[in-house]
Amino acid sequence: MVVTPNWLDRLILCAESEDRIAFVNPLTNTAEQIALPMPPGSDFMDMYRRINHRIVKSTWLKNLLTKDGFEAYKIALGMDLDRFYPRDDTTDHPVVMAMARPKTPRRGFQTTIDASAQIKQASPETEIILFGDRFLRRYPIPFSYRDEGVVASQERLARLYSEADVFIDGSDFQGFGR
Repeated sequence: MVVTPNWLDRLILCAESEDRIAFVNPLTNTAEQIALPMPPGSDFMDMYRRINHRIVKSTWLKNLLTKDGFEAYKIALGMDLDRFYPRDDTTDHPVVMAMARPKTPRRGFQTTIDASAQIKQASPETEIILFGDRFLRRYPIPFSYRDEGVVASQERLARLYSEADVFIDGSDFQGFGR
């Protein structure tokens, strides 16, 4: 990734230019996740010291900042609880669901498959549901599973979540609370 000189200083300048600006974010048209190295000798606390309005997505991060003397505002994750809620979909066997995206960096495809294989070996009656890719059948997955493909509908995703007893996320990185 190539960034312009002083991009962070300009981003902070923009964020602090008006009190009504609560959040700014760098954008790119080529990277799925923005992960830039910190300048030598700096850390995340250096970044938070430079920002007047600290907005976080998790109580954990807010508590860390508060412990270090920073004021932070938590914005709750957006989840439509009228759509995502436990349903009475019960089965006579355990159901484990996982997102399996083999071509997406940091989504831990092999970790997800390895964990699912261990579950299936320890509990053969467990149904494994995988979703997230149109071409899962092209990959050597060593256990039987239900392939839900790409799930584009929130309603369909909510129903799948309700079917599962456990959800596996083998991701190496999660943007929540970063």
